[in-house]
Amino acid sequence: MEVSIRPMVAPGAAPDTMRVWAGVFGYGAALPALTWTADGQDVPAEAVRPLAPAAAFAPRLSAATGVFDLPGFGTTSRTVKAKAGTAESPGVPMRPVPAAVPPGPSLSLTVLLTSCFYQRKDKAGRAAPVVAGITPPPDLTLCVGDQVYLDQPPLVFDTDMADLAAVFEQQYRTNFVLPGSLAAILRTAPVAAIPDDHEYWNNYPHRSAMTLQSLPDPPNNWSTAARAMYDAFQLGRPGEYSYAVDVDPVSFFLMDNRTFRTRDGRHTLGANDRAAYDAWVARVVTDGLAPVLVTGPSLFQPAKHGWARLTDRNMANYGDYKVVMAGLLQLAQAGKDVLALTGDVHYPRLVELRSAGGTIREVIASPTSLVWGSEPGAAKQLEGVYTEAKLSGRRVWPDSPAIRGDNVAVLRFTRSDDRQLRLDLEFRMIQQGTTYRLEPIRLRY
Repeated sequence: MEVSIRPMVAPGAAPDTMRVWAGVFGYGAALPALTWTADGQDVPAEAVRPLAPAAAFAPRLSAATGVFDLPGFGTTSRTVKAKAGTAESPGVPMRPVPAAVPPGPSLSLTVLLTSCFYQRKDKAGRAAPVVAGITPPPDLTLCVGDQVYLDQPPLVFDTDMADLAAVFEQQYRTNFVLPGSLAAILRTAPVAAIPDDHEYWNNYPHRSAMTLQSLPDPPNNWSTAARAMYDAFQLGRPGEYSYAVDVDPVSFFLMDNRTFRTRDGRHTLGANDRAAYDAWVARVVTDGLAPVLVTGPSLFQPAKHGWARLTDRNMANYGDYKVVMAGLLQLAQAGKDVLALTGDVHYPRLVELRSAGGTIREVIASPTSLVWGSEPGAAKQLEGVYTEAKLSGRRVWPDSPAIRGDNVAVLRFTRSDDRQLRLDLEFRMIQQGTTYRLEPIRLRY
C-alpha cells in the first residue's frame, strides 16, 4: 500500500487551516483509516472530501483519494505525514496560504503560475529544479490546465469505462504522485487548480479526430472516466469547480471554463460557476479588493472559424464570453486594474488593454513541458480584442520571437500605502535557464 499527500488551498477555511489532498493506492478490499502528524505530533483532521474510491465504477483500481483539513495548524511550515495501516506518506513541508499580503516594501506574496505539463517530455526532471530555485519560495501555486494529457499519445482505443479509468488513473499517478517534475512542483506550495481540455480530450467537449471516443453523442465513457479522475485528483471541495481564494487585498477567482462547456457553443460555465463569478465581481467592487481572474484558456485570443474550429476553439467562440468580459469591464470601470492569469497556448506573454476606467492585463505562462508533436510557440501580437468594448491593447512582452520554450511565471505582490499593489513579474525559461524580469507594474484597487 502507498500513501501520497500534497498541499491545497483552503478557500473559506480559517487562516491557520492546512488543507491536504491524500491518495491511497493498493489498499485491498477495505478502505483504510488515515491518521495525521505534523512535525511528528498527532494532529486532528476534518474530512472536506472523505477518502473514497477514485472511481466507484472501477473497483479493481484500489485507488482512493480524499481532501482533509488540519485545523489550528498555525502559519509556519510544518512537515506533514499521513498514515494508513503500516503505510506512511513521505513527509511534506507545508504551510497555509497567508491570509494577507504582508505589510512593507520588502515583503511580498509570491505566486507560481504553471500550465501544460506533458510528463514524457520532462523525464529528465528539468522543471522541478527551476521551481525549487525560486527565492523566496512560492506561497501559492496556480495550475491553470492540462496538468495531464489524457489523450496523448493517442494510443488508447478501449471504450470500457473501467478500463479507461485505469489508464487515466495511472497517468494521474505518474504526474501527481510518483517522483518527477510535476509531483515535486505540486508539493512546493498550496495548489489551486482548474482544468483545460486535455484533462478530458483536445477541444473538449467537441468531437476530435485525435480522440475517437469523442465522436459519439454524449454522454460517453471517456468523458465520464476523465471527469471521475479529475474530481479524484484535482478537485478540492465536492462540486466546487470555480472558487475564490483571498489573500487580502488580492482576490483570485479560479474559473473552470472547461468542465461544463456545451457543444452548442453557448456556455463555457456551469450555472453554479456563473453565479459564483457574478458574486465575486460584486464582492470585489464592494469590498475594495484587487481582482485576479484565473482561467484555463486565454481570454484574448480571436474566435476560430471554419476548419480551425475542429482543432481548438477559443473563449471568443462561446456565447458566455461576453459574460466573462462584462465582469472584467465592470471591475475596470470601477477604477481597478484587473489581472488575468492563464496558460494553454504554448508561449509566454504579457498583454495590456486600456479601458475607460482601469487597465486589464493578461499573463500567460505555457507550457511547463511541451506536449509531443508540437513546436515551441512564439508569442502572438494582441489580435481579435473584445471589440464591443472598444478596448485598445498591446503586447508588452516578449519583444522577440526568439523567446520561446518551456516556462513558468513568478508573480510577487507587494503592498503600497496608496491602495496600490506593486507586481513584480518574471518568466523562468526551463531549458535555457534564463530568467526575464519585467518592469514593475502598479495595480490600483
